[in-house]
Amino acid sequence: MPAFRPVLSPVSVILSSSHTATASAPALAIVLTTKFFMCLIVAEERRATRHSEGGQGMKAFRLDELEAERAANDGAYLQFLRERNMSVGLYALDAGAQDPQQPHGQDEVYFVVSGRAAITVGMETTQVARGSVVYVPAGVAHKFHHISEDLRVLVVFSPPEG
Repeated sequence: MPAFRPVLSPVSVILSSSHTATASAPALAIVLTTKFFMCLIVAEERRATRHSEGGQGMKAFRLDELEAERAANDGAYLQFLRERNMSVGLYALDAGAQDPQQPHGQDEVYFVVSGRAAITVGMETTQVARGSVVYVPAGVAHKFHHISEDLRVLVVFSPPEG
């Protein structure tokens, strides 16, 4: 199967080994966010235990435990981290589902953990799959659609949602 290679655009930035972003503030935020998500994935792959104690220390999470908690609460979204300048959650849409979300008052970065879909941000559409990273500016209409495989997405809001 050929490698998934999405198209770069001003609104949606997908990072892969063959693409580089410019040194703009949104691109830097995406790179930093990607490193954050990659740490979460490495923690999952190493089977790290879930630690969410308060204080100044690290907070680590297992994706399988987050997914189980989200499913047990019968919701599409589980916010699992909230700090002064950001919040992070797990968003789930099953294949064929409709994305009900409305524009938010915060910037968002989506990191696709698994699944395949298209996302439209404003007037631009791109395909996403595992490893895709998409930036959505605050207030811009956006939706996932044509969800062909169950979609699991980590979402970073800045400032925090809610």
